[in-house]
Amino acid sequence: MLRSYGVIPHAIILDTNVLIDLLSPDKYTDEQFYTLISGSNFFGDILIPRQVLDEWNYIKDNTTEIHHNNIGKNATEIMKLIKKFPNQLGKNETEEVISNLQKMARRSYEYT
Repeated sequence: MLRSYGVIPHAIILDTNVLIDLLSPDKYTDEQFYTLISGSNFFGDILIPRQVLDEWNYIKDNTTEIHHNNIGKNATEIMKLIKKFPNQLGKNETEEVISNLQKMARRSYEYT
């Protein structure tokens, strides 16, 4: 939306690599990220073109799927080891803990 101040508005247009960089959880602190967002009012708007958003969603979905597959593989390997326990004592509890950890790892990744 163009502003009607009689002045041509300014904007920063993000490309996919910049968006990925900005949204990487370990790259910048929350304070740095929000400083950029709040500072954008000083120089103009931040625009994300549809193509960049589509690329971001594609990369995000692929990365999430890879992460979920890795979590599943790790859980499967651990469950194989649990089956080698010499007695039943602790197997059920351990399997339940592994299942809960698997769910938490998936949720943690998605929400981060």
